[in-house]
Amino acid sequence: MIEVSKEEFFRAIAGPENIHPHSERDRNVWENQITREVVGITTPGYKHQHGASSRYMLDRNFAVRKGIKELQ
Repeated sequence: MIEVSKEEFFRAIAGPENIHPHSERDRNVWENQITREVVGITTPGYKHQHGASSRYMLDRNFAVRKGIKELQ
């Protein structure tokens, strides 16, 4: 996984793929519903502390296919 900006993350998952999240305590896992490939992870999950900072990560191969580069 590579860390990307919020804007890049949502730009990457918007598109023809059928990508949806499922929430866990500490993270949200974003999967392609047809292939079951995990394409991204966002944090925090549903059990977060108020004011916790968010992180957005994409699978490296998925990000490359979408033309997105890792945050520097």
